[in-house]
Amino acid sequence: MGNSVAFHGEVASTDASGAGVAFTLYPEGSTTALTLDALDRVVVEHAAIARAVAGSFGIFVITDAAGKRVVKTPSEAALSFEGRLDPPFRCPQGVTPVLIAAAGTISAAIQGHVIGG
Repeated sequence: MGNSVAFHGEVASTDASGAGVAFTLYPEGSTTALTLDALDRVVVEHAAIARAVAGSFGIFVITDAAGKRVVKTPSEAALSFEGRLDPPFRCPQGVTPVLIAAAGTISAAIQGHVIGG
């Protein structure tokens, strides 16, 4: 993929429960989705999540049965989250984050860089 590509990622769902819904990543200024190579690493620097009804939600990286949390709702009553990740979350190579949430309409966006492997 090259050295480093700035991206934004998007996902929207009416049911992101279970295994969740993967983000589609786009190079900044483009509407053509990125294709990750096995050695590319997604670095999430900013996230925004909004949902229609209260309930748990979060952005996760699923590499095994447990998964790793990137962002989780501050409370069950929360309807949104927006913030900069400090430090940024470095996903395992070749892995794209997923949005997992209790049933209901939800949308999310992430920004960061893809570092070529």
